[in-house]
Parts: sequence; structure tokens; C-alpha cells
Amino acid sequence: MKPNRQIVIVLISVIPGIIAFLGFNLFYAVYSIFGFSLILKTVLLILSLAFLSVFILGLVALARTKTTTRERIKYIGTITLAAIICGWITLIGVVYIMKYDVFYSNSSIRPKLSKQIQQKPENFEKIAIKTPDKIMLQGFLAKRSHSAKSPLAIYFGGRGEEASNIAEYAEKIKGWSLAFINYRGCGLSEGRQAENILFSDAVAVYDYFTGREDIDSKNIAIISHSLGTGVAIHLATEREVKGIVLSAPYDTYGTGVIQDKLPLVPASLLFTDVFDSVSVAPSVKTPAIFLLAEKDRTVYRKRSLKLLENWGGKAEKATIPGTHHESITINDVSWERINEFLESIIKME
Repeated sequence: MKPNRQIVIVLISVIPGIIAFLGFNLFYAVYSIFGFSLILKTVLLILSLAFLSVFILGLVALARTKTTTRERIKYIGTITLAAIICGWITLIGVVYIMKYDVFYSNSSIRPKLSKQIQQKPENFEKIAIKTPDKIMLQGFLAKRSHSAKSPLAIYFGGRGEEASNIAEYAEKIKGWSLAFINYRGCGLSEGRQAENILFSDAVAVYDYFTGREDIDSKNIAIISHSLGTGVAIHLATEREVKGIVLSAPYDTYGTGVIQDKLPLVPASLLFTDVFDSVSVAPSVKTPAIFLLAEKDRTVYRKRSLKLLENWGGKAEKATIPGTHHESITINDVSWERINEFLESIIKME
């Protein structure tokens, strides 16, 4: 066979091999983190299989140019290894470029829920908070208490969760007002997110509400979900909190939750944001309730339990039947447990 033809066969073997390897891993990683529609999942899987088929056919064609079995095995092994290594390096590069989107999401206002808020202006107050670095954070306060000074639960949501969700949550909470302020880049809040920024913004949100005349500063609780549990735990180390609700919590986010979803990527080398909740958990003496989704495929149960084992204060655990990572936040049983917990801590001296 002519050398030029052999080079062509090598190229049509290696390049599809790289694409196939990258495609399969991105299919798993991106689907696990972001989610896909059925159509997009099917298209990506078909493309990956198509490139893999071309790769295999190219290897077979190349192997036939060799006269001995040993030479064929050597060439097939070399090209396959090259494709895997190149695909792995490419995958790491893509994840590094996408690392902000892997961690955070700049979500938009949900029109339907926003309309519900607008229809009941007497129940919801628009809130704007200026941070020390002059960034405006915006969200809502749901007035659910008739007391002159209302106990307040501050909600810190999961990745990409938007403050108009308060329209759903406000119907479920009892006896406490509820505040939900968007992270930077979400809803109408300005800026970009980062671990240290979310931590400092949480303190600014807390200080704003404890400075209001209509809020009982001695009865501030935190309700948090997923990514927000790390924010809530940090806030508890900085300010006095009556109690913490931790829904789908984790031990570490960057080297834990994300690493679970991207097992072939060295997360500790790529991500500077970690949200290392387990290292500060022993110093947090605040009462807490851990809510675990029965069918959570995003935050593995072992990560929630590790955090629970290291919690420094009184803690209780509840597994919510039939729930997934997202559905646990709107589940009626979840809110029954939350309301029971809030009622118990407000009676504490």
C-alpha cells in the first residue's frame, strides 16, 4: 500500500477515535450536570456511535496492510492508545473552558411564577441589596407572618435556581417570612458568581434583613438546597443563625459532587472553587435538619451522610420518599419537615 494512503487511513482512524471518546464522555458528563432533552441526547449518542464505527473500520483497514498478526496488534494498540490519550486531554480542555458553566448557571426569571408574584403585591416585596463592591442583588421577601417583628428564613438555592420560585415556597412555609435573593447573574442580579463572592454576598443579605425593623433578628433561620447548602454553612460560621435546613447537602462540591459526575477529569486541578463544607462542619453548633432525596442522582447519599457525621451541633435526618434532586424542594413532605423544624427552633431559648 502506498505511504500516502496509509497516512490517510491513520488519520481517518485517529480523528474519529478522538471524537468518539470525547463524545461519549461529554454525553455522560454534560447530561449528568446540565441535563438534555431526549432529542439532543439521542443525536449526541448517534454521532458518538457513528464516529466510533468509522474508527473501528479504519483500524481494520489499517490492520489489513500488515503482514503479521504482531504488526497488526501493534498498530491497532498504538492508534487506539493515541486516540484515548488525545480524547482525554481534549476532554479536560473542554471542561476547563466550561468550568464556570459546570459550577454555576445564570438563570432567567420564570415568567409564570413572576406573574403570580405580581398578582399578589401585598404578599411579596421586591428586594434590592447593594453589596460592598457595588453590585446589586435582587429578589423577594414573602410576608408570611403577622407579627410586628417576623421570624425570617433566608433561602439559598441550588445551581441556577431563581428567586421567582419563592411563589411556590411561600405557599408552603408556615409562620415565618421567607426571603430569596438571587445569586449574581441570576434573575435581575448583576455580576458573576464565585465561591468567595457567594459567601460574602450571603453575609450582606443577612445583614440587610437583620437591620430591618420588621424582622426579628434573633430568629433568623436558613433554608438551603444543593449548592446553596455550602453557602448556608459558611454563613453560619460568620453570623448567628437559629437553625439550618440542608436539602441535598454535600461534603465538598468541587472535589466531591463535580468529581462524581466527571470521574475522568482531575477536578482538584481544574477547579479553584471547592465549597468544602465538611471541613467547617465540626465548628458549626447550629441545629440542623438534613433532607435527603430518596432518588438523588446528583448529590450521592454518601456525601450527605459524611457531612452529617461531622456536624458540630444537634442534627436530624429525613429521607423524603419518591423525591429526586430537584423535586425535593417542592415536595409537601419536605415542607412538613421544614415547618416542624422551624417550629421547634423558635421555641428554643
